[in-house]
Amino acid sequence: MEIPAFCDPGPKIIRGRLESLIEIARSFTSSFDLSEILPKVLDLLFCMFPQTNQGEIYLENENEDLVPVAIKKDREADSADLTVETFNEDIVHEVFTTGKGLIRNEGTQDPSALSEITSVLSVPIIGHEGKISGAILLESIDANNAFNNADLDLVSAVAVLAGQAIGYSRAHDIVVRHAKTARQMETARMLQISSLPDERPELVGFQFAEYYSAAEQVGGDYFFYEPLHDGRIVVGIADASGKGLPAAMNIARFGAEVRLRIATLPSLSDAMSKVNQFVSRGESTAFITCCICVIDPRMHSVTVVNAGHMPPICRNTIDNSVRQLTNRIGSLPLGIMTTDEYHPDIFELAPGDQILMYTDGVSEAMNEDRDILGIPKLLEIVSDAPPTIDAAVKHVVNAVAVYSDDAPQSDDLTIVGFQRLAGIR
Repeated sequence: MEIPAFCDPGPKIIRGRLESLIEIARSFTSSFDLSEILPKVLDLLFCMFPQTNQGEIYLENENEDLVPVAIKKDREADSADLTVETFNEDIVHEVFTTGKGLIRNEGTQDPSALSEITSVLSVPIIGHEGKISGAILLESIDANNAFNNADLDLVSAVAVLAGQAIGYSRAHDIVVRHAKTARQMETARMLQISSLPDERPELVGFQFAEYYSAAEQVGGDYFFYEPLHDGRIVVGIADASGKGLPAAMNIARFGAEVRLRIATLPSLSDAMSKVNQFVSRGESTAFITCCICVIDPRMHSVTVVNAGHMPPICRNTIDNSVRQLTNRIGSLPLGIMTTDEYHPDIFELAPGDQILMYTDGVSEAMNEDRDILGIPKLLEIVSDAPPTIDAAVKHVVNAVAVYSDDAPQSDDLTIVGFQRLAGIR
């Protein structure tokens, strides 16, 4: 770095130091990049104290370790080069621990003596609310210019400015990271929304409805419709453990895999086994509950396979009776046991029957007292629902909102419904 003209030691050294201090203050306001600012500050301290031959600036990192961020081994060295060996670390740690600046002189002060004097000045960098965030150290071997208390006060003032700048820089980093995270979350939200169906299936004799709401910007719930080549329709719902971005990433991987397996394997059992192995191989330890229904419009039936999910609710719109379509042999959620087997069951659908599939954000919705809705109450709500599937789904959503009584949504909430229409064979 080219040394500014005002660094030239001489009779105007006081004016030079003042100009250096002003330049240091300007440096702290010119950038939020500490890797750029602090080496420049060390260069200016060398200008301020021409007797200095070595200098260092240390900061505490996120692991609470004290690490060098600027080192200058001689006046012509590059302060930003951190590959050089550090020195006097013991003094730096002492100043950082005690929070008190010091001057330490060793050797004789007789200029005619052959031995040199080593004069070390070190001060703590003090930031917001008096928190010590680092230390500055300067060393001189000029026997005629050992550091004194006035020098200590001046470097302490620089350290205070450095502490403020470090606080501003770290606050700026937090704001930037938050903005970046917000953009990433919004991108993830848009990708997740785009992975969900944007239109309902067209199947003679059936109608469909759905509702999806993540507790955060992105969530771990998922649902899909998948037509089969023989005219049947697959309706699936799933819930990855956890919330937010980790759950959303797990469910996104699952969504692509389950649709691939359903489209390419001959049976639901085979498809679920392959998906289970896929989830088990994942890097995450999370698991996924899943329920899949295959609607057969010719047989007026639905085949249900369940992996640790809540069983679908079937409501007869003639007498408003409700029942759960529970598989005779239960299975664990996906990702828990690689060798688990899945056993579909077939249920007949009477004219007007409504099927509601849902995630635990519905059955475990909480009110302000943190009481959960529960399955029995949910069955009552479904029993009182309107006769059309679209209105029934809205009825359940509204009932959950009333029960929650404006309490924050505690989990992702998804409902998928379909209905065999009455009067159509």
